Amino acid sequence: MIMVELFFDFQRKKNIRRFGICPPVFHESVAAHCGAMMDMADEFIESYDLGLDYRRVMQLIKYHDICELGMAEDYNSTMSRIDTEYKAKKQDAEKQTIYCLTRKHGKRIADYDAEYDNQTTREAVFVKFLDKLDSVLWQLNAGVQNYRDMDLPPKLTFEEIYDEIATKTNKFIKEFPQLNAFYRKVQEAIKAEYDKHGIEWKEWYWAGQCL
Repeated sequence: MIMVELFFDFQRKKNIRRFGICPPVFHESVAAHCGAMMDMADEFIESYDLGLDYRRVMQLIKYHDICELGMAEDYNSTMSRIDTEYKAKKQDAEKQTIYCLTRKHGKRIADYDAEYDNQTTREAVFVKFLDKLDSVLWQLNAGVQNYRDMDLPPKLTFEEIYDEIATKTNKFIKEFPQLNAFYRKVQEAIKAEYDKHGIEWKEWYWAGQCL
């Protein structure tokens, strides 16, 4: 039997802000992020023979960020690479949330969380790709030049931000060569945006198999 409390917890995803360290133009909710990932997953699986379990993909998307319930803002991957204390604090909070949600709603919470975190299935790798791709498309849509208006946290540089946007999905696309032509178009769109605003495009940004 489905518990009403589970749906209330799904509603709470609307209150988690993504890209908390960035200018307000980049702020969105985790719920909006998950919705966009579901849209992309449906289109990709409908259009390409990726050999994926559709239902499993949707379940992973639904639960992949549930570890962030109760947080004011999403886990920021750029900050985690330069601030180990930040990363450890976030990971501890997420583990505690998964523990509480598993006791409340059942083992599937922990199972999907572990599958996604450990990337143990092709479905999990695909969802990780969608997670990264959605953030890139959102950043392009909102305008990458807007990063120049923010006060950078210690240790973070604009160059690191732009390096990450251009390459964050590269390693995941290798698992799905059917999407190479599509991904090349994505990178061309990033390059065009960088060129437009005087941001250096580095040749190593290109995903090798997309050349």
